[in-house]
Order: sequence, then C-alpha cells, then structure tokens
Amino acid sequence: MPSIRHSLERLRSHLSSLEQVPGAPRLDLEWLRLRCQDTLRYEGESQINSLRQLQKDVHQFIEEFPNYLPDELAQEICNLPIRYPAG
Repeated sequence: MPSIRHSLERLRSHLSSLEQVPGAPRLDLEWLRLRCQDTLRYEGESQINSLRQLQKDVHQFIEEFPNYLPDELAQEICNLPIRYPAG
C-alpha cells in the first residue's frame, strides 16, 4: 500500500492537470487540490483530521463529478488508513 504522502501527492498532481482541461469544474478541482496541499503540510492529529475530511471531500467530488478521478486513485485515497499517532 502506498504511503499517505505518496497517495496525496498523486492526487494533487492529477487534480492540477485536470484544472487545465477545458470544461472541467476548475474551482472545485482547485479547492480539492488546495485541501490536499493543506493535508500534506499538517502533522500529527491535525493531519489525521484533515485526511479524514479530505476523504469525505473526495467522495463528495466523485458523486458530483463522477468521471474526473480514475477509480483506482479514488479508491486509494478513500481507503487510506487513518491512525492517530502513538502517545
């Protein structure tokens, strides 16, 4: 299973490229990409909480715009394990 960072970087890259596609929901894509960037820069519990919300946001995006994210990438993001840091 890819690391959380690797998966989020793949998602961010894909969203960035989709923003250039004519007719794409650019504002929604940009917002989701920025959420992804925020999640990447957080640490510890803040990152976990952000990841949890990002998974919900990705799921909602898929429902609204079903043909923009590849199934494999969407599944990877939505199934990332959420674990609180030890301590």
